This record gives sequence, C-alpha cells and structure tokens, in this order.
Amino acid sequence: MALKDTSPGTYLMYKDYESNQIYLSVRTDSVLRHHMVTQSDGLFYLDKQPYPYLDSIVLYHKKHKLHGIKLTQQAPLSARIVKCFAARFAANNGNILPQKTEDKNKMLEETLS
Repeated sequence: MALKDTSPGTYLMYKDYESNQIYLSVRTDSVLRHHMVTQSDGLFYLDKQPYPYLDSIVLYHKKHKLHGIKLTQQAPLSARIVKCFAARFAANNGNILPQKTEDKNKMLEETLS
C-alpha cells in the first residue's frame, strides 16, 4: 500500500531481507517499476551505473530521469506497514525468517501497490 494512489515519481528504496537484495520501486504514470540495486567493490549499481552511496542514487534521479521519470518524493510508510514489520521482526527474536516465495510476493504486492 506504500505506493498505492501516489503520484508519478514517488519512490521507495528497500531491502528484501530474504534475498538480501536492495530495490528501488518507482510509481510511473501507469505502473509500478522495480529496479534492482547491486553492490560491488564498495559501489552501488543501478542499470550498470555506479553510485558511491544509496542516497546518491535518489539524489541523481531527482534531477535525471530513470526510465522516463524523475524521482519526486519518498513514499510515506503507513503505521500498518511499520507495525507489521516490527511485529514480525520481534516475533523472531530480531531475525527476519524466510517466507514462502508466494507469500513474499503477495505481501510485496499488497505493500507496494
């Protein structure tokens, strides 16, 4: 729900703790795009372009388009999303336990759409 009903350019950068992968999700005019951020040799890469910090990805794409759209604002996280994450984290003694892939995909889609 974090990116549902948001304006184009709204973004959310997050880490998938199951895969240990970082993503940048961006609302466009019609769809939600998910971009994988990779890390190598102390740099972060988005579409093979290197960045020194995660913040620099956002700062750069607030001025330069990412697949046709500039980043405008970070998506607000609802109290429900934060509460759900905190409860899951606490219930597992500070560990994020892996979920079944279909459960993970459903939760991700519900959270971001």
